[in-house]
Amino acid sequence: MEEFKRRDLLLTDQQIEKIANVKIAIFGLGGVGGYVVEALARMGVENFILCDGDTISLSNINRQILALHSNIGKMKTDVAKERIIDINPNAYVDNRSYYFKSETCPSFLFDMDYIADCIDSVNDKILLVNEASKRGIPIISSMGTGNRLFASFKIADIKETNTDPIAKIMRKELKNLGINNLKVLFSDQKPLNPYENSTTKEKRTPGSLSYVVGIAGLMIAEEIVKDILKSCDIIEDVHP
Repeated sequence: MEEFKRRDLLLTDQQIEKIANVKIAIFGLGGVGGYVVEALARMGVENFILCDGDTISLSNINRQILALHSNIGKMKTDVAKERIIDINPNAYVDNRSYYFKSETCPSFLFDMDYIADCIDSVNDKILLVNEASKRGIPIISSMGTGNRLFASFKIADIKETNTDPIAKIMRKELKNLGINNLKVLFSDQKPLNPYENSTTKEKRTPGSLSYVVGIAGLMIAEEIVKDILKSCDIIEDVHP
């Protein structure tokens, strides 16, 4: 395909076929998840499962690649599907326009090859990781990206995290489930507290910046591609 000519200069036919045929599920299509979808679609992935129950709002525009004034009120899954097909008409997208949680979990057959966890809810993240672990499905989970002024992310096992509040909770809960390993993207810097001097008790929405969530999403997409290419027989190790 002419659209992927520049990509094809760097990949073998075997790698191109592998990328096209792999089925990737992205749970959560916000700031991080939207960039994961974008990068994978432009890499030529042709099989997606998208799960998110949210609609696009004005407050998303500063950081979410799916968010435009023309899309306000639309389901994020629908916008993402339209964008994927516009990038690659050969792609197939299975939309799940609801949140992943204990009530909706049974609707998934977990017939996917890789999972990107970009969910906000810690309880739902743990549920998803547990389901992936039981079925042996590779998964990478995004830890917190909010309240960061700069992107300082790493990808490692969750045991190596020490500054992320979400990872701290998940380490404990996953250990109770007998899960000792999980590939995560995390920041090695403590989050800022924009409400430090506030005396009000309103819901404290985290601050979030476009390039921070964008870098996080692109790093996750890169890691997924690395793992896909490693599964090709001719690739020994694509990690630097």
